[in-house]
Parts: sequence; C-alpha cells; structure tokens
Amino acid sequence: MQLHERFKKIRKDQKLSQTAFGKLLGVSRDAVNNIEHSRARLADETVVKLATIFNVDLNWLFLERGEPYLKTNDPQAEDAAKNAALSVVSELLDQLPDSSAALIRNMCAEYLRSQEKKIGGNSISAGYDEVTDSLEI
Repeated sequence: MQLHERFKKIRKDQKLSQTAFGKLLGVSRDAVNNIEHSRARLADETVVKLATIFNVDLNWLFLERGEPYLKTNDPQAEDAAKNAALSVVSELLDQLPDSSAALIRNMCAEYLRSQEKKIGGNSISAGYDEVTDSLEI
C-alpha cells in the first residue's frame, strides 16, 4: 500500500468525508482528494495533525511497519481529537438553518442525557457538560 492509500485508509477508518477530514486537518476537501489520488504531497503540518488527532503511528504511515494506530491512554491526545471533532460538528451545525440546527442539538442533548442515565451519571456527566457547552446545547 502506498502513502496516499494509507492516508485514505485513515479517513475511511474514521468514517469521515473528505470535507470533514480536511477540516480536522486544516486543509480543503480538494487537498484531501489530491493527496488521496497522489496528485499532491502530504505536508509536514498535515502529518503532525494526522498523528496528533488520530493517533497515527508514523512508522506505519511512511514505512508501512506495525499497526496504523498507536495504543495509548494519553488524555491530551484524546482531548485533542475530541475537541477537533466537536469543532467540525459545531461548524457544520452553524451552516444549517436555525430550526434544523436546533433540532440536531436537542437530539444530541437527549442522547447524552439517556447515556448518562444508563451509566449512572458519573462516567459521562463531565463529558456531557463539555459537549453541550461546545455545541451550545
């Protein structure tokens, strides 16, 4: 598998569109498309974001050695990924008509409340506050 194919694999593993993937990495959808089709080089800054946000093992990315993702319990890496994803979701919601955005925000709030009840309130209550604040729920 070549570098551009491994780059695409990461996006597909995350179940992201080229647009959403690009937003997380700070590049355009066209840039993602060009990288995936080997028409553009993977910039160093994008590699750093890829490794940071998605916990990609650079040995795998460049040399195809080992596994695609690092195994870590690094809370900072998890927070960076979560914040990047919430930022994209928030931007996408801002592009919707107010009534649609409000409906989606309410659905998210209800889902998070139901999960909090299932788990007993402690495990995700802090996460619930963080998500609702960032999405303005």
